[in-house]
Amino acid sequence: MVNGTAPVREPTRRRVEDAIRALDYRPSQIARGLSRGRTMKVGVIAPFFTHPSAVLLLQGAEERFTATGYDIVLYNVGRPEQVDEQFRNVVDGRPDGVLVIGMPPPERELKRLLDARLPVVLVDFWHSAFTNTYIDNVAGGYLATRHLIELGHRRIAFVGDPSVNPYGFNSSGNRCNGFRRAMAESGLEIPGSYIKEGPHGRHVAHRLTAELLNLNEPPTAVVAASDTQALGVLDGANNLGVDVPKRLSVIGFDDIEVAAYVGLTTVRQPLVLSGQRGAELLLEAISGTHQPQALLAEQLPLELIVRKSTAPPSSQ
Repeated sequence: MVNGTAPVREPTRRRVEDAIRALDYRPSQIARGLSRGRTMKVGVIAPFFTHPSAVLLLQGAEERFTATGYDIVLYNVGRPEQVDEQFRNVVDGRPDGVLVIGMPPPERELKRLLDARLPVVLVDFWHSAFTNTYIDNVAGGYLATRHLIELGHRRIAFVGDPSVNPYGFNSSGNRCNGFRRAMAESGLEIPGSYIKEGPHGRHVAHRLTAELLNLNEPPTAVVAASDTQALGVLDGANNLGVDVPKRLSVIGFDDIEVAAYVGLTTVRQPLVLSGQRGAELLLEAISGTHQPQALLAEQLPLELIVRKSTAPPSSQ
């Protein structure tokens, strides 16, 4: 009667509906899920989930899951030893599906995850074994660098994450590849000292910027692999009295909220939309709209956002 599937006499229907209104009854999503063989929970693996970009990805995903009655079980990866551990934990938790943000499943756990036959969607990362939403990080690094070259810069440095890391992150490395491609196309050399890598964070980028600006021939512009690192570059320049953008142009990547407030030029990726689409694709796989083996890949657009942190190089 309540779900509209059982035939009942009209007087009985009216009495039940009056009782439902009087008691303010709401159908239990959990009970409905159990009747369909579901737990009504999804596992979300999110490395460094307090980082601004991860927060926006999670925000988009949470909106979609909550709207459909799903609870989120969050598995944070904050240390290298947690990578395998959290992929094991999410399988053991037997959710209806798994959303993985920004990183690949480790090869050691890949078979276990596939054998569990759980719907899995990767967000902000491409992998041939799973459905994905992703961006072209190489194109993004290229776009950022071309902007600086077109402004007239020739001495351009790159600040990013370690290209070899225990988490399998490759976004910074791919953005650096785009940087290298743009420089090569313009016939511009990249001194070894102009590529700076360090653990993701504002303070590390601050230190790396000081190293760049203390070179005998410092760069006139910096491409940062993320807005967080770009903020560290701005801090480092300010600490040394280097005017941005007169003496140093800075461009970031992501377009997190603070970027607009500080006037940071950046490459915008649709973080909230990426989380939303990842959640939608996972919900479709769970409901059977498309089968888990019918893998999908959605590439989302990038956009150059020009603000006040970039300008033509000073003649001095």
